[in-house]
Amino acid sequence: MKLMHRNLAGKLTVFFAALLLMLLVHVPAVHAAEKGYYSLKDDGGTFDGTKYVVNGETITNAFFFDGGYTYYLQADGSPMKDRLTYHPDGEHIIYFDQNGHEVFTNFQYCDSVQYICYFDSQGYLYKDQITFVGDKVYYLDGDGRMKQSGWFQFANGRDYGFANSDGTLMTNGFSYDPWGRVVFYHWNGMVARGLISDGAYYYSMDETDGHYLGQFPVPKKVVSQIESVDSYAAIEADVTLSGSGTGCHAKLVMTTPTSAVSYGIQYDAHAAAPYTGKTMAMVENVMSNAPGQQQYFRPADKELALGQTYHMMLTYNQDGTGALYLDNDLIGTYSNPNLANQMIYLRVEASARVNGDSVDASFKNIKLKNNGQYIEKAWNPLELQTNKTIHCTINNWNDIEFSGYISGLGAGDDWDNRYAEVSNIIQWN
Repeated sequence: MKLMHRNLAGKLTVFFAALLLMLLVHVPAVHAAEKGYYSLKDDGGTFDGTKYVVNGETITNAFFFDGGYTYYLQADGSPMKDRLTYHPDGEHIIYFDQNGHEVFTNFQYCDSVQYICYFDSQGYLYKDQITFVGDKVYYLDGDGRMKQSGWFQFANGRDYGFANSDGTLMTNGFSYDPWGRVVFYHWNGMVARGLISDGAYYYSMDETDGHYLGQFPVPKKVVSQIESVDSYAAIEADVTLSGSGTGCHAKLVMTTPTSAVSYGIQYDAHAAAPYTGKTMAMVENVMSNAPGQQQYFRPADKELALGQTYHMMLTYNQDGTGALYLDNDLIGTYSNPNLANQMIYLRVEASARVNGDSVDASFKNIKLKNNGQYIEKAWNPLELQTNKTIHCTINNWNDIEFSGYISGLGAGDDWDNRYAEVSNIIQWN
């Protein structure tokens, strides 16, 4: 009995050993990826274009690099071909072309969606991205589609652009939209909205679709020049003039008891043509009060505007010459021999033309220089009122405002024949 048991046990052992060997021989040599990425150079094996085999095992569900291209080996070991699919990270979309090659840093027409896409250096699909190729700009919308159909809206729902048939975006600055309206195409293909500037002008573009609405000059940023410009004396200020009636005037003045020069802003409805009714930069060069000793000229024919502030500076040299600056630009010079080697008094003055004409003039950020040097100090202002209804407010020694109107002149009198009775003056000592 014991002998029969031993024989049976031996036969069963042989049977199960043979069965296990048979099973091992007939199991397919397909190996699921353990590390997710294989390289022919690093991992060895063979690749015949249809499967990748390492140590007799076919690699599946893994990326594979053969030295030239990247593939994705599917569950049966074959490379995925002509397919948009999610990356194993579950977030990004990638593409394998008809040869099974993953697409990197390139545009690709994808049959499954029937439009051109772009894939970055990691192979990820661009969505809602502007991309640059050389000097060309392209846009991939929220679905990853390259725009190439004219006027379109970006995925943010606010901005617009225009794509040519080859997908390149308009980026050439001012041009037209499909309706013939002027728009501005930025460097990135977006149509400008709101306020833009080229440094010389501001351009107002519609906040919704960017069409042009209008433009205005960029205010010039000015700085004080009184310390940097060579002169024996100078007066500098930010000057603003407004008023009503036939004439008003705001000016910087250098004077002696018998001669003077002034530079400022004047509106004159009765000025000689072509200056009639215009607001101009104005110089009064007074050699003396004798007839024919007054010169009036408009430096550089600079037309100004009432209510606008201008940075103005008048300089003096001991030989009686000087210069005229407007918003830091030199716009003219003068010569008055009767000012040479004289004691110069520095003033600001506001005046109007005839009875009833009003003037409002402000002089802010006033700076003064005399005797060849600029000294930062508080000067003492002295008011010299020649017309009782033009009043002065001294906010500070360097911040002066005039306001009022002309009264007390006789019939036919104006600022030409009664020049000593039509103003209010601040003089510094």
